[in-house]
Amino acid sequence: MKNLNFISKFIIVSFLAIAMTACNGEDGTDGIDGADGMDGNANVATYLFDISTKAGGNFAVDVPQFTQDVIDNDLIVGYVKTLDGTYIPVPTTGYLDSGFGSNFVDISTEIALERFWLYFSVAGTNTPATIGAGNLTTLKVVIAESNSTTIGRLGAESLKVQLENDGVDLNDYHAVMDYFNLKH
Repeated sequence: MKNLNFISKFIIVSFLAIAMTACNGEDGTDGIDGADGMDGNANVATYLFDISTKAGGNFAVDVPQFTQDVIDNDLIVGYVKTLDGTYIPVPTTGYLDSGFGSNFVDISTEIALERFWLYFSVAGTNTPATIGAGNLTTLKVVIAESNSTTIGRLGAESLKVQLENDGVDLNDYHAVMDYFNLKH
């Protein structure tokens, strides 16, 4: 029994000695510190709206997220999804079946309280174009909330400049989705 106690104490002391010497090594050198990046903006949201039944020369989509504060301060980017699954930025000139001789259509937009308006005309003219139901399937709206600062809010124009400085083309749907780490 004396041997068993001695062996047990020896094993415990050995483990403690090993543990204590393992912790006494020198610290390695710290990694190279990089420069701090700009503060991130975690308040970016994507909203999808079914517009597959919408038709005409213009129509409105109800977007309850468009409060006066959002309209005045935040970056709002819109895209429409075509029948072939391609998202195109709006406003833009896009290739759509307009029912006219030319399928290139100017799409202009207007943002109002709780509304996103889309207007269609034959490209390069003021001639209204009528879009048939189903030619556009989805409106995707991305809202990037402005950052708060001590001077005021960093508004939509400043966010656009920041995106441009970071090499993001707002007309490139995939680039914007990737930049904000949003689902395509």
